[in-house]
Amino acid sequence: MGDRSVRLFHLGAVLLLALAFVFAQAAFTWPRRLLGAQVDLLPALMTFTALRLGVGSIVALAFVGGLSLDALSLNPLGVSPLPLCLVGMGLHMKRDQILRDEVFAQFVLGVAAGVVVPLGLPEPRPGWGWGFCGISWFWEWAGAWRRL
Repeated sequence: MGDRSVRLFHLGAVLLLALAFVFAQAAFTWPRRLLGAQVDLLPALMTFTALRLGVGSIVALAFVGGLSLDALSLNPLGVSPLPLCLVGMGLHMKRDQILRDEVFAQFVLGVAAGVVVPLGLPEPRPGWGWGFCGISWFWEWAGAWRRL
């Protein structure tokens, strides 16, 4: 197999994994009931993609994963790709300075991406419509840790 076919295989695998992650988040509610908050797996996959693959894969994952996440959630259609793409591009630009071969560094970056991506998503505010507060995730997770 040539270099191009390997890259296309990796891109296809990442996109299929993104669709599987989004479907699993929508279909299985036990992690949300157990932890008290929704666990988002796309930022972790974006971290892997940004450290291992190219810019085209980052943009494809941001749009395919983001739009499928918006389609299966209450988010307005089209708001999730931009934060995912910004996080992916930021990690990709600095990937030579990051310890990308270290598993612990990837874990920390995935957790950090999971914290940063919701800051760019709009959230419903009763009576005010949609706004970009970006802090409700903190209260949601704080309540989840208190219940454990």
